[in-house]
Amino acid sequence: MTETELKRLIEKFIKGTATREEEQLLEALEEEVCEKYRRQTFADTRHRQNIKSSIYKKVVSGIHRKRKSRKWLYVTASIVLLCGIIGYTFMNTRNQITTIVNNSSDVKAITLDDGTRVILNTSSALSYNEKNYNRKDRKVKLQGEAFFDVISNRSSPFVVTAHGLQTKVLGTKFNVGSQSDRVTVALVEGSVRLEGKGGKQLLKPNQKAVYDIKAQHLQIKPFEKGREMAWMTRDFNFENTPLKKVTALLEERFNVNIRFAAPEIGEKKITAHFEGVSMESILASITLGGGLEYEYVTEKEILIHKTDERMK
Repeated sequence: MTETELKRLIEKFIKGTATREEEQLLEALEEEVCEKYRRQTFADTRHRQNIKSSIYKKVVSGIHRKRKSRKWLYVTASIVLLCGIIGYTFMNTRNQITTIVNNSSDVKAITLDDGTRVILNTSSALSYNEKNYNRKDRKVKLQGEAFFDVISNRSSPFVVTAHGLQTKVLGTKFNVGSQSDRVTVALVEGSVRLEGKGGKQLLKPNQKAVYDIKAQHLQIKPFEKGREMAWMTRDFNFENTPLKKVTALLEERFNVNIRFAAPEIGEKKITAHFEGVSMESILASITLGGGLEYEYVTEKEILIHKTDERMK
């Protein structure tokens, strides 16, 4: 993450306009910076030792403070910015940790040194040791969601870590989604082995693993490829589909909560195809022709109601 990207994220955080995923990115970065300062061995200069000690104390103090107010968010953001400007670049020089953050409204395509392709979803981040990658190992950490098209290398497995769940592969195509309460892995092609505190599991094509972080429980179930990968192309196809199923997909893809003013609204059938359009465009299209309207109740909550029937 560049200093400019970090500042932009912090500004949204302080103003209260950051999404939950962006807040999680900032918290993850804070924890990463804190951990690096704790482990880092600086050169033997009094100046660097003083900087390390001072920043680390501030970070630890911020972490253990109760996270209940925007004031705390401001303090945390300032600490992370301080670490980013003063020390993070220095540590990256030593450890060569590269963090790619996608704060744009579109997906971001990444090609790693071994040729492995990664499609990074919005509000997501991928980190790896640039010095070691494709030399000593092929390990990456994910915050958010990404699709991986891994180049085969039997002598060096590709490993994705997300919230303690490791996905190990030799060469395959799969999707990983990392949220605050769960991690999902959907296998499109090849095979992957999952390892976590809940045990080990071999995943087969067209199988999806859902890992409950709190319960440390792993569930295996089938999945629809088109639905699972829709976030990459923003491609949605509905054929006589109940509106409640349409909104369930939009909730999953865009991390929002959509509810109906009346239960019967969710039973309305929709036939439509959307490609590369925003969620607002989809909502406008599916409500306009059915005598419906949608409105934002909060930043992440949407209400669909009959035309001219406002929320009471």
